[in-house]
This record gives sequence, structure tokens and C-alpha cells, in this order.
Amino acid sequence: MKRIYLMLLGATLLSANLFANSGKTGRDNIDARVLDLVGPVISYTPLIKSSCATGRTFTADITDIDGVNTTPGTRPRVYYKRGGDLNAWNGNTSATAGWKYTEVSNSTSPFSFTFNYNLLFGGAGVTAGQTVEYFVVAQDLAATPNISINGGSFAAAPSSVALTGAAFPIAGANSYNFVTDLGPLIEVGFFGDFNTLTTSGGAFSVINNVGISQNTTVEILDPSISENNFVALNQIQNTGCNAGTFTLTIKPASGVNAVLTGSAANNPLLRIFSSNVIIDGSNNGTTSRNLTIANTNVTGPFVVFIASTGTVPVENVTLKNTILINGASTAASVIVSDGAVGGNPGYFNNITIQNNNVRRGIAGVLCVALPSSGNGSVLVTGNDLNSTAANQIGSVGVNIQGTDGAVVSNNNIGNFEAAAATPRYGISIGNGVRNTTVSGNNISGISFSGAGTPITYGIYVAPILAASNTIILSNTISGITSAGTGAVYGIAVPVSASGGIAIRKNNISNIKNTNAGGYAAYG
Repeated sequence: MKRIYLMLLGATLLSANLFANSGKTGRDNIDARVLDLVGPVISYTPLIKSSCATGRTFTADITDIDGVNTTPGTRPRVYYKRGGDLNAWNGNTSATAGWKYTEVSNSTSPFSFTFNYNLLFGGAGVTAGQTVEYFVVAQDLAATPNISINGGSFAAAPSSVALTGAAFPIAGANSYNFVTDLGPLIEVGFFGDFNTLTTSGGAFSVINNVGISQNTTVEILDPSISENNFVALNQIQNTGCNAGTFTLTIKPASGVNAVLTGSAANNPLLRIFSSNVIIDGSNNGTTSRNLTIANTNVTGPFVVFIASTGTVPVENVTLKNTILINGASTAASVIVSDGAVGGNPGYFNNITIQNNNVRRGIAGVLCVALPSSGNGSVLVTGNDLNSTAANQIGSVGVNIQGTDGAVVSNNNIGNFEAAAATPRYGISIGNGVRNTTVSGNNISGISFSGAGTPITYGIYVAPILAASNTIILSNTISGITSAGTGAVYGIAVPVSASGGIAIRKNNISNIKNTNAGGYAAYG
């Protein structure tokens, strides 16, 4: 009998009898064994910052074709030290300098790790401004264990996760910064923690760098604060001890009627690129509007920009109870879209625009999602987009494109600027939308006073999907007029629109074209 070992990376132990004709009487038995020479696969999201003084917790997915060793003493471990500590192994107590470790607390993937800062040399833990270096190790169940590392490289290959001094120093270890916890309340104003939201060194800048460790409120203390759009609110990191997501709420302090004002050309005043954010303009927990956000620039301004970064969606963002003032009628006041170019299709879900008074802007609210199932749920409800005179909306009240799950309800829309030779839409439901409901809106006073051909619409519906599931229900539409040669529509569904559109129980009146040439008007 001949025994042959086939050493194949990443395969499990396999035994088979192979028979080879030796050219003589009988056969030689060949026992083929495949040896596992590859350690477990370790993956986790790198840690960036922490404010958890008692030791943060994180999880890692660890898998192996032969299984991960979860016996106490050889379970997966996280090794860690302060950035300035000795890059060596001298034992797992605070009496010695160098790396320390903790084992996982569970026996199946994903595995949970918790740092114990009390083990660090001197027992003093970690303080703000210091760096924590770390790496994760795991071994498999092979007869001769294979050891894997994520977050560095060994000086010499170890035989167990119970590392000896020979494995050190570690090269290229992962690291994160230890930061000061901002606490549950951040005050913005002259006597606050920060003077502004968006300027360099303001609240947004520090939150971007430090993160939050719990549900946090930013209170605006002063009646007037000057902003400059310099810093966006980027994706907020959880730097606390507990896993999960926390919400950042921005609101005026109790009894304060606050105005955030600034001049940003071709840009918004506030840029929200993070999930789990609430801007609540009430200073008393009701529906009162005690926060005004005004972009005074007259060159392509918009006011609030809620946007995704790349393909990472922005989710669970609410803008409510505010007064939003645009500097000109050349861009939308509120835009929900891609973050790189405002108005390009983006990724977002569970966005709420509620009970705001939106003044000026070529459009009041513009939401543009990349058409895809499950992308683009947005609620636009209870807003007033019907200011008059200098605060009139230009051409569009609410414009929804590419969304899945949009609801536009109970808004007051109208009194648009009448002279410009552009089409006007109270509500426009554009290409690629699905599962959309437009209900309970009051649309009135949308007119064109010129002599050209622009068309005027109360509601325009063009989903271009075979089964869009679009519902237009119980809206009141009146006073949609034109003195020009373009048609006038209460509700318009173009020939190019596809099926799945239900229109019912809408109250439509006073739809007319006053041009002496007798041009069309349709309910």
C-alpha cells in the first residue's frame, strides 16, 4: 500500500482509496488525504473612534471550513495596547508593559469582543487623545492548528492564539482614536459649546470627528446665528460602549425663536449626509415653527440638502416644523438626492419632510431616487408651499422622481410666480416612481399670466412603469389657469404613462384658459 498526502489549501480532510495498476498481480492501495493549511477567515468593520472608557464592544465574522476553535483558552481573541506602549508580549496583567488580550464571550459567529482597558500597563486605561492599536486572531480545528490574524502581521508564525513573545513585534496593527464623549446635550450659540453648526470648528465639524455615544440633542441657544455651509454633517459614528445607532436631534432651545442665516451660492445652507438625524423647528415639542433657515444668496441657492454618499443610503432623516427661505427662485429649497450633484438620483429611505413653511425656490421640495425596488421611501406631508409676493414658489411645489414608497399628503400648494414662461406643476410625479400615494393635498392659485405656451398642471403623473401602483386620492385642486396658449390641467396623465394608476375622489374646479384664442383646459 502506498500512502500519498495531497496538500491542498483551503480544503477539508478527505480520505479515499485510489487504485493503481502496478503491472503486477494485485493492486496498491493509495490513501489520499487533503490537508487544511489555511486558517479561519476573519472579517469586521474597522474601529475608528471611541469614547467608551470602560472598554468598547465589537463583533467579527469568523469562519473556517473545518470549524473555528471555541475552547476556552484557544477561542478567538482581540489583542490591544495603547499607541505608545511596548510592542511586545509580557503577560496579560496591568503590571507588565505590552499587548493585552480578551477572548470572545460566545461560541458562534459573529463573535463578540470587548476591550478591557484595565489590563493596560499601569491600570490607567485610556484617555482622550490616545490611540488604541488592536488585531484579532483565531485558530481552526485542524490537528495542527492554522492561525489567522486580521489587523497586522506576526514577526513569526504562532502555533496558537495564545501568542508567545516570538510572534512580536506586530507590524501594521489596526488602530482607533480615543475621543471625548460629547454627552447627550450640545449647545450652539455665543455661550454654548460651539458658536455655529456649519463653520470650521463648529458643531458639525466636531460631531464628524468625535461621533456620538447616545441619543444626542443639539440645542440652538441664540435668536440669530450666522452659518457659512463650510462643513456638512457626515455619517455619524457610534463611538459609545453599546452597539447600534443613535439619533441626533437639532432644535431651538425652549422658548427660543432661532434663525440660521447665511449666503451659499449654488449650494445649500445645511448639508445632511448622515442617517438618523432630526431637524425639529419647534421649541416646545409641538408643531410650532420656531426655527428659520435662510440662504440669502441669489445665485443658485437651496436651503436644506439631504443626500446619500455614493451608494450608501441616507436613512431615517426628518425635517419638520421649520420656516425655509430661499434666496432666489432658481433652485429647489429642499433637495433629497445624491450628495455629489444635487438633483441627481440618490439612495435614501424613510425621509420625512413635515409641517414646514417653504418660501421661494424654483421648487419647494425635490426628491430624486435611483429607480430601484426598495429605494426612495419619502413622506412629504403637511407643508405650506403657498407663500405670496416675494416669497412665492417659482414653478413646482413637490417633485418626486424614481422613488419607491413616496407619500405626498395634506400639503398646501399654490400662489406660484405667474410671469416666467416655464411649465408649472403643483405636484409632479415623475419617471420611475412606484408605490406612490398623493392624497389630501390642497392645490390652488397656480397660474401663467404670459402669452407663451407653458403648460400648467395641478398634478402631473408620469411613472412610466407597467405596474406603478400610483394612487391620486382626495386632493382638492382649484384655480389652475393660464392666459397663454398652453393647455391647463387639473390632473394630467400623459399617453407615455403606463398602468397601475388610480385616480379617485378628487375635487377639481376652476380649471381654465383665459386666452381669447380658446386654448384647452382639462379637469
